[in-house]
This record gives sequence, structure tokens and C-alpha cells, in this order.
Amino acid sequence: MELRRTNQTSPIATSPRQPAAARPRAEGSGAFANPLPSMLELSAATRAVAAETQLRPAIAVLQREACWMTRSFEATVITFDWARRTAWTLDGSVMSDEIRELVARVAGRGKREVFGHAMIEPIGTAPARAVLTLRRTASHPFTPDDIALVAALIGGVAATMNRLLAA
Repeated sequence: MELRRTNQTSPIATSPRQPAAARPRAEGSGAFANPLPSMLELSAATRAVAAETQLRPAIAVLQREACWMTRSFEATVITFDWARRTAWTLDGSVMSDEIRELVARVAGRGKREVFGHAMIEPIGTAPARAVLTLRRTASHPFTPDDIALVAALIGGVAATMNRLLAA
């Protein structure tokens, strides 16, 4: 089951004891004015990945959800076989040696790298068996809030992805 909001800026009633609602973020940045709907969507995305029993469908769901939540135009999970030093993507896309080295560095260290409009997030602890790469247009760089959202999503799905990768 997929949950999607149709109105991203629903009004929030406040009482004198409650702080006013947070200001909406810039269009296309990935989160909403109210943290509760964002957390609900994050939870729904995590559950959708965890519900998958096979690796390929889990990767497809993670890529779709990460793209949608971060307003990225591309999300790709790259898996590694460290023993053979090979990388694999769901669509079989070819990577240049430079990209392969960069992704292997992120997976090996277990630390994300952000290059303005591109982000590489390890899935799990170092050495990670997979990474999530996200790309946006150059005019929409990733913000600290976007990075936190991706870290929360990956934190929620890492155990599932590692279990499926080990199978």
C-alpha cells in the first residue's frame, strides 16, 4: 500500500500553548511544513521497503521512494561484491571508473558524500554492501534537512537491505 498526500500544506491549528507551525520549506526540497506528515511518509516508505521479500523489488521501492521524498530526478542503489570487487545496479547501467571508485570509497568508509546536487549515502555500516545515489538538477542542491531525511530513510531500511543482500 502506498500513502501519498494530495495537499502538502494543510493548515495546522495551534493553541496559545503550542508553538506556531514551522514555515514551509522551499519548493522541491523534500519535506513539508508539518513534520508529522513527513514522518508518516518516511515511515510508510520504510515499511514499503521492509515488506519486500526479494532484493530487486526492495531496491525498486527504495529508489522510487527516495526519489519522491527528496524531489530528486534520479535515485540508484549500487550494490557491491567486495570479494570480487564488482558493482551492480538494478537497471544494469554502466559506471565509469571514476564513479565506481567514488561509490566504493563511500561504501568502504561508510560516510556519505554530497556534491551540491548529488549525494551518495552508504546503506549500513562500513564496509557497506550497497549505497544509494541521488541526483537533482544543479539549481536544487541538497540541504542539511534533505541529508537528514535521507539518513533517516536509509537508517530505517539498512537492516532489510543487508538481509536481502546476504540471501
